[in-house]
Amino acid sequence: MAHRCLVFLVMGATLLTACVQQRVGAPVVPAPPASPAQKEAPPPSAISAPTLAQASAPTALPGEEADGGCQAEAAAPEVLVMRMVRLPDPDFLAARIAFFRQEKERWQAQEAGGDAPCGQLAASALAAYQRLASLKQRYIAEEEGEETAVEPWAGIAADIAYLEQGCAPPFPKPAVAAVPAPAPAPPFTGDAAMTDSSVKVFHDLERWQESVDAYEELVQVFPEWQPSLAARRAYADALVKLGRAREGAAVWEELAADTQDPLERAVLEQRVADLLLAAGARAAAAERYERLASRLAPLRSVGDWAEAHRNALLQDRKENDPALSVYQLVLWEYFLGNGRRVSRKMELALEQLQTFFPTSPLRSYAERLVEKVRRAAYDQAQEHLAALAQAVDERDFGAMARIERRLAAFTLTDEQRARRDALLATGRRMQEEERQRRAAVEQQQLVAAWQQAETLFGEQRWDAAIAAYTALAGSAYGDRARERIVEAADRAAGALRRQAAGLFLRARKEQAPEQKRTLLEEALRLLDTASRRYPQTTFLAKIMANRAVIEQELARLR
Repeated sequence: MAHRCLVFLVMGATLLTACVQQRVGAPVVPAPPASPAQKEAPPPSAISAPTLAQASAPTALPGEEADGGCQAEAAAPEVLVMRMVRLPDPDFLAARIAFFRQEKERWQAQEAGGDAPCGQLAASALAAYQRLASLKQRYIAEEEGEETAVEPWAGIAADIAYLEQGCAPPFPKPAVAAVPAPAPAPPFTGDAAMTDSSVKVFHDLERWQESVDAYEELVQVFPEWQPSLAARRAYADALVKLGRAREGAAVWEELAADTQDPLERAVLEQRVADLLLAAGARAAAAERYERLASRLAPLRSVGDWAEAHRNALLQDRKENDPALSVYQLVLWEYFLGNGRRVSRKMELALEQLQTFFPTSPLRSYAERLVEKVRRAAYDQAQEHLAALAQAVDERDFGAMARIERRLAAFTLTDEQRARRDALLATGRRMQEEERQRRAAVEQQQLVAAWQQAETLFGEQRWDAAIAAYTALAGSAYGDRARERIVEAADRAAGALRRQAAGLFLRARKEQAPEQKRTLLEEALRLLDTASRRYPQTTFLAKIMANRAVIEQELARLR
């Protein structure tokens, strides 16, 4: 089957890594060192979240001038490195499938024993294994000349990224022949589809910067490609999570303009205005609120919301209303919290409004936001608690650990917190019982494996004994097994060496040149077998010396 070239852009650390390197593919060009301007962006809390003292500072959309005449900061340029790789053939896919099958079984065993190997593993090895197997079938069934569907690689990239971050041993990379990179091929939609889907994959894993990088790669490398709605939404939200609220608002505004449903468009336009206000771009926010309030909003709640915020901004321009600065904090924390958690900053800002601005209409809107988050968090937490109870009943400790991590992102009521703690306590007790049971079984299996290896050794079945001892490496029998391997190798290699010595003596007495050569060559073969099959033997130096003597004798016969 013919191979097709894929073109990737590598941004700093690789986005979609070595899962698509071919055994004989093109060499990977490493990315240059990042400049200070290209270092990883600080967390959102260190970028744009306004403080009580800073919330009134004017800001503007990219390219616009802020209310105070300050120009918005320009984004640091990114260095892009092009590399060429090839789609893997079925044999290469089979090797990756075998690898992921082993990782899947290892992770499942560790999770069942209560020792989850990677606390942040969102995409499992099982899913990667299944996607790879599916992709292999596509290759086998493919007709010559057809384009290959490569969408499964987007999900696989997430698994591999976790492996390379230390959740498991580094992903084994095949040897790459030192051949020049092929000439760049024109991009085709398969590459774009893969990159498009990866934007949502990284977003769902809360890897915001990688999601942004994937989207920006998509629009730069494939200008003819129309990004999917899911990718655009993921990109907009990832920008906000990185503290780039004004850029995220610009993307949401484009989405609103493209929306045909008037109700959804009104909701998106409200989000844009709220984001701009949260980021401190008051003039731009006031313009959007005015636009919403000045027409009959198809969604009455949106119209009421927009009118109230427009009036608040007009009041602020007249009297420099300090309540607006505090309200911005509530809005900002609302967007950062994904509607699941009422942060401490959000609570403090609401307390400020309730204490110092009780008559402000912004107080009531801040209370509505906080209540909305609490209701949404309660409902979602209830679903997770039900899933946690099911995981405990089914003794699915891996699922239990994953749900526990998800619940940590929610604001829980006292009742929910008590239920979570009770379920986790029960689950951990069961987990410890399972760990002890598995440890006892493994110990029994270990003892049986050692006894089997000893039996093979006693029967002088050296190769089988060495294999059995080797399987015990890393266990409590590891040191003793290594000693036995050396001993078995010495006995096996010694026997071959003695046979070679007997043939050598017969050759010395033999008068016929052809027969002498035959005996010497057979002796040499035995020595080669001993050194190749038993490299652990302590006789290796003697075997090499014996080999040199035989080669000298053979040279005299030529």
